[in-house]
Amino acid sequence: MSEFMSQTELGQLYNVSSHKIGKWLMACGLRTSEKKPSAKAFSEHFVEQRMSRTIDTYFWVWHAEKTVRVLNEAGFGEVAITEAAAATNG
Repeated sequence: MSEFMSQTELGQLYNVSSHKIGKWLMACGLRTSEKKPSAKAFSEHFVEQRMSRTIDTYFWVWHAEKTVRVLNEAGFGEVAITEAAAATNG
């Protein structure tokens, strides 16, 4: 399975909304105020673009382990890195 998660899936790990995850990503410098991944997110391979299966558009997914590590270190929660890895494996 994929090692990447949507903001919704990350939110489920932390029991918060995808919008809250977006705010946390901004606070960590991984997302811009325009709600797009930052240059840092791209250069450090935190994010990938995926096509939607149902509509002709794309969305961003976040590297689960790297993102959880940054969010934990910023004090937003204590999700185990192994829990993030397990969630991406189904």
